Amino acid sequence: MLAAVLAAVVLSVGLAARALGPALMAPEAWVIGSWMHPDTLSNHWLLAWVADRVASGQGVLHNPDYYWPIGDAPVLAGNGAAGFAYLPFHLLWGWPAGVPAYLLASMSLSGIAGYAFARQAGAGPWAALVLP
Repeated sequence: MLAAVLAAVVLSVGLAARALGPALMAPEAWVIGSWMHPDTLSNHWLLAWVADRVASGQGVLHNPDYYWPIGDAPVLAGNGAAGFAYLPFHLLWGWPAGVPAYLLASMSLSGIAGYAFARQAGAGPWAALVLP
């Protein structure tokens, strides 16, 4: 069973690293996102905005610069909440270098959680590697 759990961890981290590709080797040189979607850059900006505000003890309920001149409540809308999880990576490496590390952790943990879910749903230790 321990071997299957280790395999789930190795597979999750390996697949996440493969998905991120060269951004892991030179994180300061890449801005990760789908360039077909207009919100890619604003979501990157929002990650850093939430992290900076929380780190400095300021509020994140309203952002007057997001959708200027009206502003927005991006954390309540949902797309700003990721800034809280991104905060430790932002404090360690800043933007944009912290984003690939944050995504590696997020995708790896998602894979491991998928394995745990499959196990709880009744899959065997090795079969659970296939289900997620």
